[in-house]
Amino acid sequence: MIDLFLEDQDPQKPPFMHCLSTRAFDVKQVEQFCLQRGYGFYDIDIQDACSREAMLDLFAASMKFPAYFGRNWDAFVDLASDLSWDKHPGYITVVENADRMLEFPRKDLTTFLAVCNAITSRWQEEEDEYGNTVKPVSFHFLLVGSDAFCHQAGPLLNLPTQ
Repeated sequence: MIDLFLEDQDPQKPPFMHCLSTRAFDVKQVEQFCLQRGYGFYDIDIQDACSREAMLDLFAASMKFPAYFGRNWDAFVDLASDLSWDKHPGYITVVENADRMLEFPRKDLTTFLAVCNAITSRWQEEEDEYGNTVKPVSFHFLLVGSDAFCHQAGPLLNLPTQ
C-alpha cells in the first residue's frame, strides 16, 4: 500500500495527511522517496511517549526545533510551519506507532490532528508572514498505526486510509 501512496500521490497536491496501516508501511521506502526528491524527512516514533508534552519533545528533537520551543500546540504549529533552519522543497513527517495517541485524552488526538492540518495549510499559503509572495511547499504527515487507529483518526479529518 505504501507503494501506491508513493507512486500515485502527487506530493504537491492534497491530501497532505494520511493514515497508513503498519501492515503496509515501510519507513525506508519513504525515506528513499524523500532523498530522491530532496525532501526533508522526519521519522517520529511516539511508542514511548506517555503524554502530549513527551510527544512534542520527540517532534522537537526530530525536527531540530530551537531551544526556545515552548512545548505547546501553538509553538509546535509556529516552528513546524517555519523550518527555516532545514529548508527543502517539500517535507514528509512520519508518525510511527500513532496508536499511542489513543491512550492520551481524546482532546489531544483531535487537537493533534487539527494542528497537523493547520501546519499543512500554512505550507500551502502563497504569502509569508511579512506579505511576501512565496511558493507553496508540500508538507505531509503520515500517521502510521493499526487499522483500529486509522479507523478512529481517519474520519476526524476525512483522512484517506491505506
